[in-house]
Amino acid sequence: MIILGLHFGHDAAACVIADGKLRSYVIRERISRVKHAATLDRRTIEAALNEAEIAACQVDYCAIASTQFTEPVIDDASFF
Repeated sequence: MIILGLHFGHDAAACVIADGKLRSYVIRERISRVKHAATLDRRTIEAALNEAEIAACQVDYCAIASTQFTEPVIDDASFF
């Protein structure tokens, strides 16, 4: 089972868990160079998937969390 974890809000991040093991974890501020970046973007999600060597179509579940009452906004629905 492959899970894509997305955290919107303060210190946004994406991770991939495959068969119960953490395969990748990417904090958005490392890509955007904005301290405490609060929203996710496609590059952060792609970086997590690439690091884990997982294609988006292989993801079984997506877990979404937010600590800032920030609505998840996807600007490119074709990504999924």
